[in-house]
Amino acid sequence: MYSTSTQKRSWTFTPEAIQEKRNQTNEQFREKHRILLEPGEEEFFLTSSDELLMQRMIEHAALTFAESFRPHIFSSIKWTAYAYFKRAFLGWSVMDFSPKIVMMACFYVAMKTDEFFVTIDDFVGNLKTGTIEGNISRILGLEPEILQANRYHLTVHCPYRPFEGHMMDIKKHIPHLGFDVESIRQDAYKFFDECLISDAMVLYSPSHIALAAILYGLSQQNREVDILRDALSKVLGVQEDPWNGKNPEEMSNVDRLLNKISEIVARVTSSHEEFDANYKLHSKSLMKRSNAFAELNKNLGDRKANHPVFAKKEQPVDSDDD
Repeated sequence: MYSTSTQKRSWTFTPEAIQEKRNQTNEQFREKHRILLEPGEEEFFLTSSDELLMQRMIEHAALTFAESFRPHIFSSIKWTAYAYFKRAFLGWSVMDFSPKIVMMACFYVAMKTDEFFVTIDDFVGNLKTGTIEGNISRILGLEPEILQANRYHLTVHCPYRPFEGHMMDIKKHIPHLGFDVESIRQDAYKFFDECLISDAMVLYSPSHIALAAILYGLSQQNREVDILRDALSKVLGVQEDPWNGKNPEEMSNVDRLLNKISEIVARVTSSHEEFDANYKLHSKSLMKRSNAFAELNKNLGDRKANHPVFAKKEQPVDSDDD
């Protein structure tokens, strides 16, 4: 259950906490490499905002990868892969790890945890860039790193099952809607994809995200929010007095839940719009800065190999081996 899961306990945050983690990760990378820098070189480092935009660009591209992957994968695999990716980059910098190959490795790990058997050869056969041998080596090499970055918390609770349950509740408790509630499914799944290019999965519970998808689907068809409000009041067992109507105190709980769901829709929609705007304005300049940093990073690698601080310490010899 989500309520007792490591996902809730260890991987659900406030927006402020997420931003703080990203800033800390960026600063830690800078601090680790300052000793190697020459004057003026730190300006080639990416900012935490640059790093987030690069992650979002990879998340957006991965939607196409997931859709075109053969054999066709479950939606839960996609959600799980994105969860692994987002968790990892709360502690990793894109200046240290290629987000593109990390995302591919996250998909491969997610297929294993979701019991969707695909050989590594078949998996890399779906990749459009790189060599077969190189892709296999990098993905398999990243697998233990991803497990460690996720603290071996591999079970990811997705919103797809709660969505089906909520849809059944609406059909059961409000049978005479005047329209087919199944007609919102396409828009709801579009919302799920938009969630993947946002922080929704590390901010909210799967059940709340599922309800937000229903609210989004209803709004796309200009349906009344009261449909969801009525369904929630019946599911939550709000008592109705024949003389006084529904219990105001119990209905306030329903309204608080609706406000929460509306907040999720607003945050996801805003995040998606923000990505579109930033992508159009900054993607080209970001790629130039990224390429400039890549050149610097090669030099840093050479300097690191010759710097005493980064030299590998010789391991003590066990007495039995003397």
